[in-house]
Amino acid sequence: MVDACAEAAEGPNAATIHHLYPDMARLVAITGRSDIADKVAPAAEELESRYSTHSRHGTAALCRGMAENRPALLREAARSFREAGRPWYEGQAHENLAALLAMSGHLDEARAALGNAIERYTGLGAEWDTHESKRAYGSTGFAEDGEDLAIAPSPAWRRSHRPNAKSPTW
Repeated sequence: MVDACAEAAEGPNAATIHHLYPDMARLVAITGRSDIADKVAPAAEELESRYSTHSRHGTAALCRGMAENRPALLREAARSFREAGRPWYEGQAHENLAALLAMSGHLDEARAALGNAIERYTGLGAEWDTHESKRAYGSTGFAEDGEDLAIAPSPAWRRSHRPNAKSPTW
């Protein structure tokens, strides 16, 4: 799929192909396929270098941040998506950031990041994304009294933190 996207980025689809990369980066992280992550991030970066926009910069930062477990790049991606007026992608960046932070034991920051993701999804009326992001982090999501957010990354996210990968770079 990465190769197909790279080919498509050369033709008339170049203006929109970057929208696929965040989902690919997330799938690669969940499956632990570092060999593919090492292709997705450079492909997104190459596209951004040719057609620079806030949205493409956010995509490149998200892909590199996911490939290298770098929360700072996911924060940068969220900012870029916000500047581009892309709240759903901003939510994805915050959700990915929450997973990395939770796995690293930074639970307060993870709660804040997940809260930001859910806020973006809710603002869009994206019920499925809201539900799934809550489900992925524990069966309770937000406590009924609104006090706290349970952070317990799903088994898929725990697998995505590859044992041979570098620890998150702050």
